[in-house]
Parts: sequence; structure tokens; C-alpha cells
Amino acid sequence: MAAIRALLGGRPRLFLPTLPGLWAAHPLASDDDHLHSTAPLRRTLLELIDFDRLNDGQTRLIVNALDQRTAEDVVFDTAETRLTVDHLLASTALPLLFPPVEIEGRLLVDPGLSANLPIAALFRDRPRHDVLCWAIDLWPRAADRATSPDTVTRRAQDLLFAAQSRHALEHLTETASAPLRERELSVAVHHLGYDGGDWEVAAKAFDFSHAAIMRRRRAGTAVMCKALSDAQPSPQPGLSVIRHGFCS
Repeated sequence: MAAIRALLGGRPRLFLPTLPGLWAAHPLASDDDHLHSTAPLRRTLLELIDFDRLNDGQTRLIVNALDQRTAEDVVFDTAETRLTVDHLLASTALPLLFPPVEIEGRLLVDPGLSANLPIAALFRDRPRHDVLCWAIDLWPRAADRATSPDTVTRRAQDLLFAAQSRHALEHLTETASAPLRERELSVAVHHLGYDGGDWEVAAKAFDFSHAAIMRRRRAGTAVMCKALSDAQPSPQPGLSVIRHGFCS
């Protein structure tokens, strides 16, 4: 019910239904390319984020998007680009649900359709020293057999994004390991994430209920504390991926 309320009625400070929105499916209504307006999210981000500090600070931020017209991955990096609220909105513009964002003539949408674990962007520049990397995933690789329409739909989403993560990590290992060994550098990528156990539903991406948020927070705290206590840099030159059990 929480997911249905969000899909139909929006979520305060994040997104709200727009017109014609869903009514665009009617043959007499005008066309529309999204169901919800992200104007509330724009206001929320501008309220919470100091963009001068974000761009001028010592911590580098990389934001990804996907070109809707060409299917090209687009990377925005504070080392090269001054980020604005539009760059953040582009990275969350899930097609149909939210409007695409135009930046520098490109129509951009959520990059999760192409690179849900965009780890390649972190290694565009060759490391100059040993690296300890945390790859936090929201979609589990393994699960019990799905036996109902809800669990089958949920697992289909998991497979779509978990396969992307696997491909991204395998490609990074294949391309980066040899150059790192030659330079006697070590990169340890700790892959961990969230499962949700038996209580998440197929529409979990829109479940903003208090119970769901608190369960996710507790699960994330537990798995991150355990991973931090166990984490060690890779002792051997090259790239190694350490897979931690997903929390539920």
C-alpha cells in the first residue's frame, strides 16, 4: 500500500503527479513523457546542498547519467565540471516516471539502466597509490526460488541490476589487474549491499513507509560495520574483488 500511494500520489519533497501524466495514455489527451514532476526534489536539493562547497571542496564527486537519444554513458566529475542541481536530477531521472533533464544539449536519464554500479568511472584515471574501494549495491546476486507473481517480479528487477554489477566488476578486473601489477599497486574492491530478505515487495523502489526505511537503515548499519571491521587492503599487487554477504 505504501508503494501504491507513492506511485499514484507522489512523495512530499521528492516527486508529485503531473498533468497530463498518466492521462496521456488517453487518445484525446496531449502527450507527456513522464508521470511525476521532480520540482519538489529540485527544491529539496537546493535547500540541503551547498553547491559551492560541493564543487570547491577537497572531496571529489562523480555523477553519472545516460543519454536518452544515443544510449551513451555520461560522466560528470567535479575535477572537470561544475556540478549543479540539474546534474543530480539527471542521475535520478528514471524514464517514464520522471522527466529527462537536458544538459548541454543532451537529454539525460537515470544511469542505472546502463551502469547501475558505475565503478568504471572511478578508475578512468590510473591509481597512483593503493586503493581501498567500497562498492555498495542495492540488488542481490543470489536469492531463493521465486514462487509468486510478486517475488518473480522482484527477482526480475534484482537480476537486471545485479547482472550489470557483475559485468562491471568482471570487466574492471580484466582491464585493470595487469596494469596495476606492472606498477606494483593494489586495489581492493569490497562489494556489499542490500537484499531485503522476505519482506521487500516487487515495488520496493517506491516503498517509503517508515517501517521499510528503518529496516533498511538497520540492515545497512549492520553490514557496513561488519565489513569495516573485516576489511583489509589487498596484500598482492593487482585488483581483487571481495564479496561480502548481502544484508537483509
